[in-house]
Amino acid sequence: MSEEREERVNAVLIDALEGVSISGAALVVGGSDGVARALATAGLAVHRWDRFGRNATALPDSGSVGSVDRIALRLPRGRRNLLAMVHVLAARLADGGRLWLHGANDEGIKSSDSTLREVFGEVEKIDSRKHGRLWAASSRTGDLRDLWDFVTRFEANVGGRTLEVQTLPGVFADGRVDEGTERLLQSLNVEPGARVLDFGCGAGVIGAWLRDVTEQITGYDIDAWALACAERNAPGTYRVCDGWSDVEGTFDHIVSNPPFHVGKDTDFRVMDDLIAGARDRLSRHGKLTFVCPATTSVHAALKERFKDVRCLSDDRRYKVWEAKA
Repeated sequence: MSEEREERVNAVLIDALEGVSISGAALVVGGSDGVARALATAGLAVHRWDRFGRNATALPDSGSVGSVDRIALRLPRGRRNLLAMVHVLAARLADGGRLWLHGANDEGIKSSDSTLREVFGEVEKIDSRKHGRLWAASSRTGDLRDLWDFVTRFEANVGGRTLEVQTLPGVFADGRVDEGTERLLQSLNVEPGARVLDFGCGAGVIGAWLRDVTEQITGYDIDAWALACAERNAPGTYRVCDGWSDVEGTFDHIVSNPPFHVGKDTDFRVMDDLIAGARDRLSRHGKLTFVCPATTSVHAALKERFKDVRCLSDDRRYKVWEAKA
């Protein structure tokens, strides 16, 4: 997501806090350091919860955060994702507290008040400008739902294997196996007992597919909800990751369906990072297998780092690449 977009979206909340004095504690969710500073300047003791990133957790730490008087939530992508987040966060809100929701018009912020009204009795528009909007919600109504009340369970047959998968809102390809992963698995050949790294593992679909081949599966992802799903879907070790610096050990096989979007923006940084760092994490005769859009140019970058590079599959929508150390 572009820095310019984020600055513009966060400014709607930051500007609304200018000159305001509020006591108590606040929780920043998905917002910027600028939002945290604005809340602190207003007089609030600021805490952070990150679902994404190096310090991500599936839920706010109740021991260190407890209940708060204000919550600043950056609009997440997707209505079910927003609803799940609102239920989780409303449970942390003190009596009389308010939740602020801010986002861009082209992200769906204009209609997000309807989702807030499923949890809160009072919802009002605080500001609307810079192609963004700020909502304030208070007075919880009804019972709050647990995170796992939002789980989607489904079966999928991929490459002759039936998978039982659980996903949460906002996790990549929630409720289905995406086409890119299908193409990858149809071409994938992993040696029995191999040490496998699923880089950007999502809900652990690849690990679930490999469970009859090897139990030595390690998955890394930036999304704590994705990792929580992966732990349910496949045996293995799963950790939060924000780049190769967080990855420990070496592997016989690295597998990936790297994401190509951050919010509404196309972003190839994860794929570039994958190619740049995979060679140093492979064992002597290890290999990298990944899928990407067919129009993406990766051959030259792979040849710079690997001895043997092959395209295993090309259906004009996706290509599956294999590179051997």
